[in-house]
Amino acid sequence: MKKILCLVVTLIMGITSFCGIISSAAQNEQSHLQKGVLYSNSVPNWFVISTVATAKNLIKDPALLKKCTLEFFENHKIYGLCFSVKGLNSVVTYKGNFEYNINVPANSDNETETNYIDFIVVDWSTAINDINITLNYKFNNTDGSYTSQTTRLNPTQIYVFSPDQKPDLKKVTKVKAKSHKKKTIKITWNKIKDVTGYNVEVSTSRKFKAKKTQTYTIKKNKSKVTIKKLKRKKKYFIRAKAYKTLVLNGKKTTVYSSKWSAVKAVKTK
Repeated sequence: MKKILCLVVTLIMGITSFCGIISSAAQNEQSHLQKGVLYSNSVPNWFVISTVATAKNLIKDPALLKKCTLEFFENHKIYGLCFSVKGLNSVVTYKGNFEYNINVPANSDNETETNYIDFIVVDWSTAINDINITLNYKFNNTDGSYTSQTTRLNPTQIYVFSPDQKPDLKKVTKVKAKSHKKKTIKITWNKIKDVTGYNVEVSTSRKFKAKKTQTYTIKKNKSKVTIKKLKRKKKYFIRAKAYKTLVLNGKKTTVYSSKWSAVKAVKTK
């Protein structure tokens, strides 16, 4: 009897836990609805977000924006939907699967339209075809009655932002090189904001010929590096440029400063 009772209690707890998971999932299924700015020609439009920079410019939802990293956009993209809702001061709520309930207050100017944007996260292989956006209107009257209307919208075009442009990284400045210890050079420079790191070239050739040049990649945005195990009492030439890793047009890319820094010479101890 005790075993049966324990089994029943365990089963009830399992069902309760499962229901809790379902409830949590339902609560997490929410719209990223915001008032729109990319709406034109009274036509619903899809647009595509595939870069961190574009996401920062368009998405206001902190939870969604937090997902938008370089790694995220290697496997995902975000579709945005622009649509308009008629009725001044209408209250728009998300019902699910791009279906919205619109409560239009009494004495509203039903000719006035408000623009909205909603977002959906998909993987890179997903295309948007024949998606219906359903707007369920409830028009309230002053006597307490109301009329209903359902409008279905089908996006007529996908708007892709113009190709992402490579950022123009600044030239590294104020490069200094000193040898305080044997076979060692300490190199410093002015740090550039918003870059991933730096490439520093150290060469025995003033023209930085490949066979006489060693490249050191600094993978953090810092402003110094110490090069060891060089030759004693040897003259070295040094230059640096910044680089930045980002996603351009959906692909991970590394962009470099267009010009090297001024060349500095130093003799090792």
